[in-house]
Amino acid sequence: YVLERDSESRSGGEMQMVAISRALLGSPGLVLMDEPSQGLAPKIVQDVMRTVLRLKSEGVGVLLVEQNARVALELVDRETRAQAGSEGGRPPTPVLMARATILNQRGTTLWNIGRLETAIESYAESLVIYRAIGMSRHEARALNNMGIVFASLGEYEEALAHYKSALKIDQA
Repeated sequence: YVLERDSESRSGGEMQMVAISRALLGSPGLVLMDEPSQGLAPKIVQDVMRTVLRLKSEGVGVLLVEQNARVALELVDRETRAQAGSEGGRPPTPVLMARATILNQRGTTLWNIGRLETAIESYAESLVIYRAIGMSRHEARALNNMGIVFASLGEYEEALAHYKSALKIDQA
């Protein structure tokens, strides 16, 4: 079903499933998975995690980067956790800053083409990163963007809550 459709008409979750499938086609010895549950329905997340367990049982190494700690911790032999904020007084990594900025811009693009629910997801992901690395101005901007999308959906109370949160950050 998914393979018969053009890539432009696939949802983010469908594209994620295709990417995972492509990675497994070559019988790899090591699989690097960055946020494999992102954009997937809970049922599909369970399927992906079962695949990770199967790979592990077959001796395939899996390096998993996942924000859904509850799911990830059920699978791993060893863990390393990223701490919120800067570590040891160092500024946040450029990679995290760039990822959050890209997610925020992606949210705006999705909003512009009418994919409002997906835009909210993208803004929410950028918000998590901005909070974790202590970039309050950008955090406020992501909250404001989410408010705009909720207002577009007619969810005015939710929009107002996001605007108020952004205002608190700006005034601090």
